[in-house]
Amino acid sequence: MKHAFDIHGSQVVISDELADFSLSFGKEPSLLEQLYRQLWPEEKNPRPSRLAVLTDENTRRHCLPVLREVLHEEFVLLEMPAGEVAKNIDTCRQLWADMLKAGLDRHSLLIVLGGGVPGDLGGFCAATYMRGIPFVFLPTTLLAQTDASIGGKLGIDFADVKNLVGLFSQPALVFIYPGFLSSLAFRQMLNGWAEVVKHALIADAGLWAYICNLAAPDIVTAADWLIPSIEVKRRIVEADPLERGMRKLLNFGHTIGHALESLFLGTENELLHGEAVVLGMMAEAAISHRFGLLSEQELNDIESYLRSRYPDTSGHLAKADQKRFFQLLRADKKNRAGSIRCTLIGPIGEGHYDVEVPEEVVWKVVF
Repeated sequence: MKHAFDIHGSQVVISDELADFSLSFGKEPSLLEQLYRQLWPEEKNPRPSRLAVLTDENTRRHCLPVLREVLHEEFVLLEMPAGEVAKNIDTCRQLWADMLKAGLDRHSLLIVLGGGVPGDLGGFCAATYMRGIPFVFLPTTLLAQTDASIGGKLGIDFADVKNLVGLFSQPALVFIYPGFLSSLAFRQMLNGWAEVVKHALIADAGLWAYICNLAAPDIVTAADWLIPSIEVKRRIVEADPLERGMRKLLNFGHTIGHALESLFLGTENELLHGEAVVLGMMAEAAISHRFGLLSEQELNDIESYLRSRYPDTSGHLAKADQKRFFQLLRADKKNRAGSIRCTLIGPIGEGHYDVEVPEEVVWKVVF
């Protein structure tokens, strides 16, 4: 399987062969060598002044050995803690310090080997270090492969608000190797699967019909659902790279989901991003029905599908600090003039963004 997209100058390649990433002198140039030529065209066979690879403890153990086999070039290894709790300014300070200590300059290249958290934070640090150095995403989780690594959104959490500080900056290359998914626990596969479901619900009724017949996400069938899922995001990002309008469709499930994710972060009931988004999608689908956008049958189909594939987290909501939840919800960066804004759907495959939703409606569908 090999498929390629181009999103505002950022190449996205999906391939079964990680060997495509290796250097192959005397043969057709590899992807990395082509990348070098794109970034440093004034040299015949350019190389960055320094090459660095960022991992967390999980990807260092499971994925870095695979990359070492094909990346026949000396590089600086940088590491950050794993998990959403590490996506903060303190980790940025440490990474910037490590980049400076390693001698990275404006002509260096950073490869981010990891999931959504290393991608968000590593890309943010690369895009701000010395006013920006080139960076490449090699996403290792389904969440990152289908969503987080694509589109140029970078950022960190601040003051308990998810992704409050960030910017748009496109990676030079996103290289997607589905083979990395084999190292994931099933919970992590479901974590990323939530974004595949989201893409189907907002923009691809055919993809929705297909995934409804899958018992579970399986990398054997990845070509059948990963490419259509990424294609949804590509179309939307191409039309609206800076989220002035239709890119807000991608926020379905995220207004309520981000508030829930932040609410439980660092607690015994901590939710993965996709698990919070699933709760958010069910709530925002219920709101869509209340607003007359989504039929009762479609709402039942969505709720039945998500409940059959994700663990029951209703107990989390029973323990939720409702006052804190609404504080977090009001702080969502998608809001405007103090009003809560959600992306809704209806019918399936069609999204509606920037819809104002009263707090009492949110309270009824969440609690």
